Amino acid sequence: METLFSTIQHYLPFLFTGISLISIGISVKSYRMASRYQNFDYAVKLQTIDEIIKFGSPSSPEFNYSTKIENRGQKPVKIERVYIDYGSRDDPKKRIKHVIEGQFYLRPGEPREIKLNLSQSEVESIRQKFDRQCMFFLRVLYHTAEGRIAEVTRFLGGYDKDMIIFVVQRGESLT
Repeated sequence: METLFSTIQHYLPFLFTGISLISIGISVKSYRMASRYQNFDYAVKLQTIDEIIKFGSPSSPEFNYSTKIENRGQKPVKIERVYIDYGSRDDPKKRIKHVIEGQFYLRPGEPREIKLNLSQSEVESIRQKFDRQCMFFLRVLYHTAEGRIAEVTRFLGGYDKDMIIFVVQRGESLT
């Protein structure tokens, strides 16, 4: 009887080590799953609402834009900058970066109004710089839940040669 007990006693450390390793593996997997769901819950969710985009005609171009950016997430969001870029459609380096809003915080459910009005002469001078092309983009730099700075850009439309390019979109959007 003692030999059976001594044999089992010899294997007990291995058994307990195996059980400990299994519980550590379960804990690590649970942590990863919980952090993934937490990152989704606390993710930045910015939306544009009440958006109005008005263009003139190709012969007398102008641009009027207004929208509200709303935080639909659960946590406040630190917005680094809000831009409306205009210029080349294909090359971001050939765009004028117009700062609309500087750094601010956006509470959950809080909207912030963004407006830009460009006259016919302003749009025409931009078109001369960029080969008769003047495209408009809404660009927002914000801090993610992890603390990184992220950027989202949305094409709004514009003028190309002798035509107006509209972006048709249903519903709200941004991130």
